[in-house]
Amino acid sequence: MQTAHASGPLGFVVAGLTVIDPLAAVAIGLTVLDVAAGVPWWAGVLFMVAGVIVVYGVFQLATRHPHATKSTVSV
Repeated sequence: MQTAHASGPLGFVVAGLTVIDPLAAVAIGLTVLDVAAGVPWWAGVLFMVAGVIVVYGVFQLATRHPHATKSTVSV
């Protein structure tokens, strides 16, 4: 995280953390706590599609920002 703050604009770092923190929390909840034991299969698919859309959107915002350069955005 310190490298992210040092190498890129704050907006990119905050956008990345906005996506990564909830995804990590969901992964821990699903694997360790088994919180989605009674969820129908279609709801799980819907959640995964929504997650992919969010990650794609943040990536597009980060790479198409006017101040984005190849040296500051690396995925």
